[in-house]
Amino acid sequence: MPRRKSHDRTPEAEEAARRRLEDRAKDVLLESRFDAVDARLLGASISALEDNSLRALVADIETYLSWSERNGRTGIPCSQEDAADYAEYLSKTGSAISTIRRRLSGLTRAHRMIGIEKPETTRSLVAETVKTIARRKKRQKPKQAAPARLGQDFDPDTPLSFTLEVLLAACPEDLVGLRDRTMMSMAYDAGLRRSELAAVNTDDIEVYPEGDGSLTIGDAKGRDADDIEYVWISEITVEYMRVWRAAARVEDGALFRPIFVSRKKVAGKFERVLTVGKDAISANSFNAIIKRRARQAWQSGLVTMTETEMQTAIARLSSHSFRVGVTQDLISKKNADAAIAIAMRWKTTAMVQRYGRGIKARRGAAKRTLSAHRRK
Repeated sequence: MPRRKSHDRTPEAEEAARRRLEDRAKDVLLESRFDAVDARLLGASISALEDNSLRALVADIETYLSWSERNGRTGIPCSQEDAADYAEYLSKTGSAISTIRRRLSGLTRAHRMIGIEKPETTRSLVAETVKTIARRKKRQKPKQAAPARLGQDFDPDTPLSFTLEVLLAACPEDLVGLRDRTMMSMAYDAGLRRSELAAVNTDDIEVYPEGDGSLTIGDAKGRDADDIEYVWISEITVEYMRVWRAAARVEDGALFRPIFVSRKKVAGKFERVLTVGKDAISANSFNAIIKRRARQAWQSGLVTMTETEMQTAIARLSSHSFRVGVTQDLISKKNADAAIAIAMRWKTTAMVQRYGRGIKARRGAAKRTLSAHRRK
């Protein structure tokens, strides 16, 4: 199965977008102070990269150059001291160790693309600095999105907070509400990352005779055709999707789209008009959607908590909350870690163990065996 092009773009538009991206990469790299830039090598290196990889590389370079300019450093090529200081800066501003390593890897690649075979970023000082940062961060409790679990009807031990049931109940029956509830329901069922959710196309859905269905995931995270995966979606999600598509007149292309709000004067009064876009919704908008629905749920009395508690809870919600939530729900029903890892498309069980740390303590062997004998 060939990789799908971006939604609603002609081949000519795709090619023009790619040229703009390549030109931007060349502009950034040609700003370097390395006199012997191999233009042919640079062009070939840029052309070899997938779109997402090239965007990430450009972002990595621009982030470094911005830091370098603010701090009076030399830009590209950089010294090992500059690279080490940059890593420390990223750490202090909250970047995860994986992000720091990726930024430095991008910086190393940028040097090699302009003909520097042994960049200073590969020197021992940089490597040891990264190891030190990793050791420091290992002592810190990792930040994790608050889980958006299914609800107490599914698991009575589910904490009273912003569950999927609560968030869905906060969605009105207008176009925005129909879209948002479909997005959240699908994100939970399939444990979707936000990039995967934004990439869902109408052709990716197969509805089974029983009423539930499956979703094909292929384009997100730079996957090739051989890496296409299939995930289950529930009957209720399929129904939400059917209602959303009918109301928004989504016949093909991107399933989830932006909705534009305008006002139109009718009979002397201004009325709100909603217009559904043709392109896919931005992946970055999903965090705002879930936080907005959570706040509306609190305002409607669907959850009981103080305003301070509400603000704290919403701050911990993100697009990843559904992925964490469904993982914890699967754990709560005693599914094997390996089975959960397969369902969530992880290569190992490490993330299952991380996401389920708290719930496993509440349901672990120690509690099952000893709780009845250790009551006061």
